[in-house]
Amino acid sequence: MLSRSLALFLVLLLAACSKPPEVAATRPSDETGPATAPADGYTFGVFGDNRNEGSDHPAFEQIIKNLAADRPAMVLHTGDVIYGDIGDEANMHLLWRAFRHYVAPLKVPVHLSPGNHDIFNPVSARVWKQEVGETYSAFDEGGCRFIALDTQSAPSQVDDKQMEWLDAQLKTADDRLVFIYFHIPPFSSGPWLIPGLLGRDQNRLHKKFVEYKSKIGAVFCGHEHLFGNVTKDGIHYYITGGANATLYTPPGLGGFHHYLLVKVHGREFTVTVRPVSPAGMIQPGQPPRPLQAGDVLDDFEQPLRTWLAWDNSVALSRVAAPERPGQSALKMEFDTRFCKYPVLYSVFETPADFSKAAAIDIDVFINPQSANRLTLTCGIEGASTPGKTCDAPPVALNPGWNPIHLDLSAAWLTHDARRAARQINFMITARSTARAWVAFANLHAEGASAGSGALLEKWDRPIPWNMWSESATALTADHVTHGKSALDISLDPQSPAAVLYAALDPAWNLSAVHSVALDVFLPEPAVSGDLTLIFLKDHFTYPAAPLALKPGLNHLIIPLDPAWLPDSARANVQGIRLMLSTPKPKDPKGKIRQHIILDHLHAD
Repeated sequence: MLSRSLALFLVLLLAACSKPPEVAATRPSDETGPATAPADGYTFGVFGDNRNEGSDHPAFEQIIKNLAADRPAMVLHTGDVIYGDIGDEANMHLLWRAFRHYVAPLKVPVHLSPGNHDIFNPVSARVWKQEVGETYSAFDEGGCRFIALDTQSAPSQVDDKQMEWLDAQLKTADDRLVFIYFHIPPFSSGPWLIPGLLGRDQNRLHKKFVEYKSKIGAVFCGHEHLFGNVTKDGIHYYITGGANATLYTPPGLGGFHHYLLVKVHGREFTVTVRPVSPAGMIQPGQPPRPLQAGDVLDDFEQPLRTWLAWDNSVALSRVAAPERPGQSALKMEFDTRFCKYPVLYSVFETPADFSKAAAIDIDVFINPQSANRLTLTCGIEGASTPGKTCDAPPVALNPGWNPIHLDLSAAWLTHDARRAARQINFMITARSTARAWVAFANLHAEGASAGSGALLEKWDRPIPWNMWSESATALTADHVTHGKSALDISLDPQSPAAVLYAALDPAWNLSAVHSVALDVFLPEPAVSGDLTLIFLKDHFTYPAAPLALKPGLNHLIIPLDPAWLPDSARANVQGIRLMLSTPKPKDPKGKIRQHIILDHLHAD
């Protein structure tokens, strides 16, 4: 593997062979000019958090290639241009030279705002001044005003001088449409991520934006390594921190590499999310399925088993099993430039005992049109040895369906891991670097006697839910309002929040539906809770107002109000999230888990 120093040397050697491009600092505020009519069709790109550390930057290089093809007039950068805190001052300058080389194909100005890996001490501040210039500034272009802010010179803050300057820039924008960009967002895109700006600056910065709401088109931020959007008091915040840095969340929660393309048409503008890795790409699927009042969306009769990929650049989706009418499968799509060894895994909510099973069987489908040679390795991690996986011998995969038989009595699996399995995983190894996909179906344990066995997974839930949480669990509940069972989400008292999320294929057409209803039961000792329903279309989130939960049974009815769900999204709902939370206990050492039980999600 190339060392970081050698990798930088090679990049700089290539850069020396061509004319170095100009990376535009955000220009000083006195370069703003007289008001002009907003341009029609003015286009610019936005990205952040490429952090060009190390020797491999496949996502960033793909972003630059795709963005250059889009031919924007210029690009905004939301910060973390480099990973400056991995070396000394000389290394920081090397990283800046490397960044200029990487963005050279754009051939347009790249306007920068500082991130926490760009400015973090006096030395890095001096390097920024030398390499870029001002830390906050503004410029006018295309009939718009663009304002860069500095959230790093005073960490996670915007000082009084900068606030006064910002007020002047907004006041003198006249009839220009204003776009603002900086690193740390005032508000996180979800409960699972790091806090935004410090409380005082979060509030006063947002209030300033609201004061000039009629002028502000959008606010672009980075810092969170994902895509997210938040609208608060009429201010549209877009979080775009997915240019190359390690992703924070699974793709279903915005964790995919991407950039934004913004097109301005008079006083109107559109923001398009452009993924570059398979995980963020919305695959063409079936037409949206029209739903009617009374249709059951999920009765939560089946146990929930969360399947994830170790690397968030890998896309997982439930599909119709290829060549098997009436069956479902889990499709795993990957690009080995982004992830060399894609792995599908699931953690058992309670340790699985395979001591009476003779084998684990699973069917794996390989695209017949693929020339890439793939192998599969199954691993089982024991509950008593977390982090240590017992790997079965690799199996070569052929085009079409491959019935895989894993002998659990063989030497690859230890006695302890067989009796108490914590996790099962399936790793794909590719012979060549390329984009590919595989599909999994009919995972089951084969009994010790002929004809006996237990189905572990067939990926046919009405909604293919996954769950994000630091410590929540999902089990079948006895308390139900409909059917035989429900879904019990058990929350850790020290981190009492979880998110259920799923991609929908086919998408839902809710045009004929007035509301969505859900039964939620809060057993003792829970005293209250919150639930928020969120729909997704083209990666953008459309959240309903949070609903308060009381102890006992809650019959929730969520009207599909155009105020939060526009008609275009209502007719093509491509994803769903349920955000759940309960208050933290007063006792900081409390260990009693809180429960939220879900049942009978239906159209009303």
